[in-house]
Amino acid sequence: CRCLKNRFKNSTFYTYINDIVVSVNPFRSVKLYASQDADSYRGRRMFEKPPHLFALADLAYREALRSNKDACVLITGESCSGKTVVCKVMMRYLARAVGSSRSPQEDGRLRKLLLQIGPLLDAFGNAAGVRNDNSSRFGKDLSVAVDFRGQLLGGHIRHFLLERTRVTSRSAGNRNFHIFYQLLRGSSDALMKSLQLKREASSYSYLRPGDQQQLQNINDKSDFKFVEMTMCLAGIEQAQQLAIWSVVAAILHLGQVKFDRYDTGASVLNLPLIEVISKQIGVPFDDLEIYLCFKVLQDEFGKLVQHRAPIDEAIRQRDNLAQALYVHMFDWLVHKLNSLLQPSISSSDPVAFTADFDKSVRRISLVDLYGFEKQEASSFEQMYINYSAEKLQNFFLWHTIKRNQDEYVGEQLPWQEECFRDNTATCDLFDDSQVGVFTFLDRSTEDQMDLESADKCFLDLLDENVDTHQSYSSRQADPGDTILCPFLDFKIVHFASPVVYTISGFSSKNRPVLDTRTRQLFAKCSNVVLREYDVQSVAEVTPGSSVGVEFRNSVRDLVDGLKTQDAYHVRCIKPNDTRTPNYMDEARVCQQIEHLGLRETILVAKRGYPYRMTYAEFFRRYRMICRSTFPRFRGTPLAGCRQIVAERLPGEATSIVFGRRKIFFKSLRLRDNLEEFREEALKTVIVTVQRAWRRHTARRQLKLSISSRRIARCYRRFCKRRVLSLIQTRYQQPTAGPWPTVPSEFDLLLDLGKRLHRRQHFSRAIERIPDEQRVAIRLKTIGYGIFFGKRQYWGYSNVWGGNHLAGNPAFRVQSEKLKKQWKFCELLFSADTVKINSHLKSRDRVIVLTESTVLFADPSQGFAAKKSPLELSKLISVTFTPGTDQLVVLKFKHNTEAVFVFSDLQQDYVGEFVSTLMFALAKLSLPCPRVLVLPTVETSLTGSSMTLEVDYQFRQNPQFVKTASRIITLLWPA
Repeated sequence: CRCLKNRFKNSTFYTYINDIVVSVNPFRSVKLYASQDADSYRGRRMFEKPPHLFALADLAYREALRSNKDACVLITGESCSGKTVVCKVMMRYLARAVGSSRSPQEDGRLRKLLLQIGPLLDAFGNAAGVRNDNSSRFGKDLSVAVDFRGQLLGGHIRHFLLERTRVTSRSAGNRNFHIFYQLLRGSSDALMKSLQLKREASSYSYLRPGDQQQLQNINDKSDFKFVEMTMCLAGIEQAQQLAIWSVVAAILHLGQVKFDRYDTGASVLNLPLIEVISKQIGVPFDDLEIYLCFKVLQDEFGKLVQHRAPIDEAIRQRDNLAQALYVHMFDWLVHKLNSLLQPSISSSDPVAFTADFDKSVRRISLVDLYGFEKQEASSFEQMYINYSAEKLQNFFLWHTIKRNQDEYVGEQLPWQEECFRDNTATCDLFDDSQVGVFTFLDRSTEDQMDLESADKCFLDLLDENVDTHQSYSSRQADPGDTILCPFLDFKIVHFASPVVYTISGFSSKNRPVLDTRTRQLFAKCSNVVLREYDVQSVAEVTPGSSVGVEFRNSVRDLVDGLKTQDAYHVRCIKPNDTRTPNYMDEARVCQQIEHLGLRETILVAKRGYPYRMTYAEFFRRYRMICRSTFPRFRGTPLAGCRQIVAERLPGEATSIVFGRRKIFFKSLRLRDNLEEFREEALKTVIVTVQRAWRRHTARRQLKLSISSRRIARCYRRFCKRRVLSLIQTRYQQPTAGPWPTVPSEFDLLLDLGKRLHRRQHFSRAIERIPDEQRVAIRLKTIGYGIFFGKRQYWGYSNVWGGNHLAGNPAFRVQSEKLKKQWKFCELLFSADTVKINSHLKSRDRVIVLTESTVLFADPSQGFAAKKSPLELSKLISVTFTPGTDQLVVLKFKHNTEAVFVFSDLQQDYVGEFVSTLMFALAKLSLPCPRVLVLPTVETSLTGSSMTLEVDYQFRQNPQFVKTASRIITLLWPA
């Protein structure tokens, strides 16, 4: 006690007992939790720096990764000893220290949420009391989940027994839950108007009696803004937030519901308020009124009948509904936060934070349950709060003293057993399945319909069965104890202090929060928060377990789980009962030290060996720090452990003891030294392993490279042969078909094969064509290349005869004369045309195409040629239209033009003429002229530029007509 007082005077509020942290509440703000302070403890050994909560949190985090086991930090102490603040500080460190494994946005959201869930739950689960402005009225287990690399995966929340009766009734000086005052003082005017609330807390009976003035250390208005901000950050939608505020408002309105006598029962006096409540929780008005004013009884035939309830029972039903609404809203909020703390991870399934964790996932839990409470009128809530504190104290004694002493004896260590205050008998008084307090309370609640009779029956059962128990007494069992009221009080001796409990209300508070009628009412709710309640069947709904059974099972499961984890402890002490800063009441502190078992813990820690490992675990972990045990050692694990200690810890023989199966250390410092040796040895081992692995990898890569090159060479040879075979097989097929798919290096060979195959295929096809048709087919091939896509009608389906006037005897005679006159050898094409001259006159002419010239003969003068032929070597362009007319314009050098149109309307000669012209130019090895397809043609027949158009009319013969000063129109028969 003197040590704590001296450290307290020096503003040192944390003290170590091995790895146990003793925290003294300073009752003032201290600058010990800045970010740089947290960073200075990260990765450090526990005793390197002054005692701090950060050191214990870092130890739990590192040990969870090292031992691959879940870790928990148990925060215990009396009420107002600072447990809530300790939990927040350690959660802040864990949220900062764990690694990151996802996107920065998601990781940042999770870390902020982990920091804010504590204050958010405090708003709904904490309340101001006589001695504590932020007293936790529920227990919580906050956990952070990490993978084997220490990277953040998510979190989880468990809560225990929310004090529901505080919603409807409190003793003087105690406030209701914070959220009621925060909503009234911090919400906007629009929200207050929609919820039909008033700002004054004194206007609502559920907020009276209690301290109505603004508390010095609490700012409800700013706290409400923080709650709204945290909800938005957590991802709670606006509609869900509004549903929460509607439930809170409905609870306040329920407290204002008044009842009046109606016949033999009760009726609601202010029905408009019932309508407001029904809208806020989303139930029909009639159902809510029936729920409040009627009770369900079973007649003699077993049929359920509704009767009006008395006024006192209606009031009790109203309060039960308010409590059920608040408890269900709190459960929904915890469930919602848990769903938000379970994000999906890329390339893996979402982490399920259930009891069965994946082997690669580790959990670091912060358990903050209720502190021991002793009030002037302790009731049902105090008994369960003190029961949980009793169980945690029993676990602490087992974990730090009893387990150690039993193990020392089992390992045959020299040890004199230390006596300590064992509270197992008190825990058995509660837990015994036959004659336990909880058993009798459930039995009396089930057997008696009347609540007062049930309370008396509960006390009678205790007096009949446990009156001789060392931790129990009552006025009936001990008439000399005048402090106890007869048939009303009983006393249980707890580890901290004896507490007198008053039985009034025990049975009603022990009944399930959601009975059958309440479940059926919730099933009809349309409120987002309430409608998510899972109702099995509205027709037949069985009541749930009692509050006591659920809480006892939860605490029992928690303690059983703690025994399978690495547990660490923070023992919180309050220096005085008046919350005065810089003042320590020595007697009060010594009392807490005695009750918390710290004296015995110090003695056991001083004489004992709190850190131990099996020989196999020790040898497997530290064999690398000793040359004689690494890499090979042929002895037993015990011999190896002795060799390691002798070489690496030669001066610590008195601080290390060898048992039957384990090695024991007196101080955590020794194990930290071994961890430092191991980290140094690991660097050498890692370098050696990397060197050997790189050598092995290089050799294997070389062998694979040689083998792969050999295989690749053989495979390429095989592929070439196979590809050549496929190309050869396809080349020998006469018909067209798909060619084989070959690698890119064979593309040239495949293209050559395709070209040769096409040439062979076409050659064979041409050989089958008669000689007299080959010239025409060749000309049509040329014409296809010229006219395709440019002119639809070009006579490809006609028989191309070339010399179309060969059947005219006069032309045959004259053609021989023309050959001699103009010295050409072959007449390639002839046909009747209408030609326009430089005077813009239309004249019938016969066009004659030879192998080198184009000439026009006059059929009216015996097909005589009046002008010199036009040489093909001087041809510049050939122009025709895309229509059905047969206009052709030939332009030569020196502004010479020939504009004509074929006059035979039965056959299209444009395609045949142009194709034959191109064929003749090719035979002369002359360049091809430009081929133009235009709807209108520019010509300079008269020496100036003119436009030639085509006009389709109903007429028999084509004719050129000048229709404007610079426009010539071809009148073509439509």
